[in-house]
Amino acid sequence: MDKQMMKYLGILVVLILCIVVFYFFTGKSNSKLEYREMEALLVKATREYAKDNPKILPTEEDSNQPSINAKTLENLGYIRDLSSYAKDDTTCTGEVEIYQTYPEVYNYVPRLSCGKFYTYKPLSEKIIEDNGIASRGAGLYARYDGKFLTDDNDIDTLPADEYVFRGDNVNNFIRVETTYWRVIAIDKDGNLLAILASNLSKMTPWDNRYNINTGRNNGINDYENNGIKSNAMLSVENVLHEKVALSEDLYSSRVKYLISKYDLCIGKRYPKDEGRDGKYECKKQVEGQFGGLLPAYYFMSASLDENCKKTTSKSCGNYNYLSNYGSWWIMTSDAENTNSCYLIDKKAISIQDCSYSYNFRPVVKFGSRAVYSTGKGTKADPYIIRYIPKNA
Repeated sequence: MDKQMMKYLGILVVLILCIVVFYFFTGKSNSKLEYREMEALLVKATREYAKDNPKILPTEEDSNQPSINAKTLENLGYIRDLSSYAKDDTTCTGEVEIYQTYPEVYNYVPRLSCGKFYTYKPLSEKIIEDNGIASRGAGLYARYDGKFLTDDNDIDTLPADEYVFRGDNVNNFIRVETTYWRVIAIDKDGNLLAILASNLSKMTPWDNRYNINTGRNNGINDYENNGIKSNAMLSVENVLHEKVALSEDLYSSRVKYLISKYDLCIGKRYPKDEGRDGKYECKKQVEGQFGGLLPAYYFMSASLDENCKKTTSKSCGNYNYLSNYGSWWIMTSDAENTNSCYLIDKKAISIQDCSYSYNFRPVVKFGSRAVYSTGKGTKADPYIIRYIPKNA
């Protein structure tokens, strides 16, 4: 082979290599993504943007700043045009909400919309869509002005204050890693009140301080009073702050990224008090808490039995999904005796000295920012909240 031919062959090889390299890089930069991958990309870009511009982060606990728009990320060079990543011929828009729960604990929530192919959905909206609004039997009920709506016309015309799960077989499971929760109620803003539903092993007194009225260390049944916290309140706080576990590998630390503060109804009830609208429990509240226990009226509300009228009506355990979890303390205490607390025992609300040891089931509020990922709400296929880890 003469020198001229070798020269041309060398040029050809170089051209082929250039073409290969060109297609490798352009193909990579123009790669198409699944929509969940696009959400992860949005979050990753927003994290990088926040790292470079920390002033965009929320500065207060339980707060958020205006969402970061995909166009902002594109204009600043953190991503390409969002639609260019889509696997389908569609126009995509998106934004990321940065929410601070605990100090320096940030939840990045993507909201991606790609026409008919994909649109994010709030978990509260998905649950209401899946279950519908019930007027009889087990299901999700609308409550307005303290009363459940059971007339179809009322359901269609009256604005619900909240939606409450009732009955003994309802699809209201949420799983956060290994931790199971059940949705108790959804408020009008889309926040989801949920109770820990996993098996528990640690038992503790509701309170065991010295009670001057009884002359014994059988507890004082104020959940909180002028800044003084009961053992019940401290126990819930310790669990939520991961200072103590209820059982091994039970409570997921991811929960702290997903929950919001809410006001606890800590008012007391007499055993003879009737009604399940919260008028007794919510007379006294402690504001801005990340978690509490279950007020009595929500246990009563979960029952479909019309004979569930008083706090300690045995009928309240009938047709009630919350009656299937053994013995556990609730937040409401007895207005008659300062040492008496209410618990769920033998499928109904009972009264016991606060100093006795039973399980705690923390109740939290998953914020309206919770986005649906997968699931149908059953124990086998629970709802999963969309969460993108830092290393995604």
